[in-house]
Amino acid sequence: MFVIGYSVCFLVAWGWIAYKRKDLVRLKQTFFLFLYFLLFPQLMRLLLLVCYPAQFSSLTGPLILQGMWKGVPYDLSMMILWGGMSLFLLNLPIRSVIYRRVAIAFSILVGLVYGVVLVADVVYFKYVFRHVGADIFNFFLSVPIILRIAFKTYWPICLGIAVVGGGLMYLIQRQVSQRPQRGPWIYEGMFLLCLVFFCWFGERGFFFGFDPLAPHQAYQNGQAQGNITLNGVFGMSYILMPSHYIKTAKKSRVHPTFNELGEEQSRQLAQDLLLSPDDEKVLNAVFPFERVRTKFNADARGRNLIILAIESLDYTAIDAIAGTSHGATPNLDALVRQGMIFDRFFSCGEASSLIGIGTTMSGICHVAGFPYFSRGLEQVNQHGLGDLFKQAGYETVFVRACSDAMMYIGPISRLMGFDSFDKAQMQSNFPNISIHDAQALETLAEQFKTRKKPFAGFFFSTATHEPLGDWGPKHWNKQLEEKFQNEPYFRMLAYTDEAIGRFLDFLKQNGLYDNTVFVVLGDHPQRTTSVKGAEKFHVPLSIVAPGILKPGRYNTIAGQADILPTLVDLFHLSVPYAAMGRSLLEKTDKDWTFVHTAEDDFAFVTSEGLFFSNKASTFHNQMVGLNKAVCRSLQQNKWSQP
Repeated sequence: MFVIGYSVCFLVAWGWIAYKRKDLVRLKQTFFLFLYFLLFPQLMRLLLLVCYPAQFSSLTGPLILQGMWKGVPYDLSMMILWGGMSLFLLNLPIRSVIYRRVAIAFSILVGLVYGVVLVADVVYFKYVFRHVGADIFNFFLSVPIILRIAFKTYWPICLGIAVVGGGLMYLIQRQVSQRPQRGPWIYEGMFLLCLVFFCWFGERGFFFGFDPLAPHQAYQNGQAQGNITLNGVFGMSYILMPSHYIKTAKKSRVHPTFNELGEEQSRQLAQDLLLSPDDEKVLNAVFPFERVRTKFNADARGRNLIILAIESLDYTAIDAIAGTSHGATPNLDALVRQGMIFDRFFSCGEASSLIGIGTTMSGICHVAGFPYFSRGLEQVNQHGLGDLFKQAGYETVFVRACSDAMMYIGPISRLMGFDSFDKAQMQSNFPNISIHDAQALETLAEQFKTRKKPFAGFFFSTATHEPLGDWGPKHWNKQLEEKFQNEPYFRMLAYTDEAIGRFLDFLKQNGLYDNTVFVVLGDHPQRTTSVKGAEKFHVPLSIVAPGILKPGRYNTIAGQADILPTLVDLFHLSVPYAAMGRSLLEKTDKDWTFVHTAEDDFAFVTSEGLFFSNKASTFHNQMVGLNKAVCRSLQQNKWSQP
């Protein structure tokens, strides 16, 4: 309400200044410019709904209206970015007819380009069912092809743009004959100051209490509503922003190795790596990585699932897994000894929680040539872990003890089908306590207890996040605090372990423990370690399902992209899914996992070590083929059917 209040006050004050300036001509031109830049994107949203109804069939009327309203800050920021110069040119107190002609001609040109991009985005949507983003780089590589398609296949649209543009020129040119009135200088100056204020704060969403420069915020309620919220001009402009243009361009380029393999060869190599021919089948050749299991290797149907993902968890941190004697994880030690321990499990990224948790939930690693979550991957149609379990009749909950905005992991969880609880949502239940891992797990326990259906819960710890000590309580267990007073990492890990111990006790006391499957893993190793090679990706993994999975040590090489297909196999989820991994329950040994590296964009961890994308690598073709085929599938939005 405060945001709306000051926004209304500002607009009223600006209107009063405009009235005192006594210039109806410039006021009309400014109003027309506002109207055009803000209404045209809304018209394109309606056109998307009309042209592609199947893509938005899941949205109710209120959700559509909510998506359109949420799009206004994005439209406003683009109006300022594209039309800001026109606003200033048209409002300068210059009465020269020649100057007015130049200013209006410039405004018309910008407006036409703006409209063309919006219309082109609606046409482009037909092919990938998402807005233009990093794909804009393809335009610079394929201008002749795009122009040929535009004027051959879409000539009626081009003609319509020309007609609209001509009408626009006629309407605005009529204003040229009307010379503006120059008002008192004090009001002229105040008006321009208000304009500067409006542009500066409007572009950043200040009038809406929301940051439009973060496009992933639009997708917090799923792809369909996100596609209604965003527009093509924003997607293109965001990618070309100088603040991350160079980085995005570098990551969106055609990787040098991609041209070594053809599209069909890459797809076949990737399918050979990912698909189990005896246990799975591809349903539709258009979606080459979406498959369904026809045979299952274990049976946990009807059991609950709890995933315990721990921030910056080194392989050496859990004593029962690494054979160390730190003494910080007695509760996790007792838990993982009951399950399968994978001694060669690796995170997809070196030091990014966003990549690690995103890969675990989606089955998609960060591949070269395509942006990651919060930079475009969220726009791709995909069935995440929570969504797959919901289709099987499960209740799904994600909890973590920090703000929803931190690292974008909260929005990812909702995008992947989980009901999400963050620090702000938990505060009402713990009004006099700082929210940390213990309170997050208490929330998960309460949700677990009250839900009627089988339950799939996901807990992501934050206590061991840097700076160590800032993400947990100052005092919680005097004995452990003293034991690890000079080891802040293990001090905070011991806190999380103690909170997990209380959570496990709750499950036992309520008769839920024996009917639950547990997955314990790390998102990535500690950033402060100096290990090299494959070890900088080495994190723990244990899957505990007593009576179903045989406890023991396993040398299968595994990665975070294998979690989703493994749980599909274990819980008999007979629904289509796609992932860059395979079930770890299959009888054949898996001897590779895909990882994203800072050195060369992508690599494999194998029994022989870490292999980069160079021709000397034993796994060069498989690695390049997998990355290229997955990248192309994501670019074309052919990862999963909507």
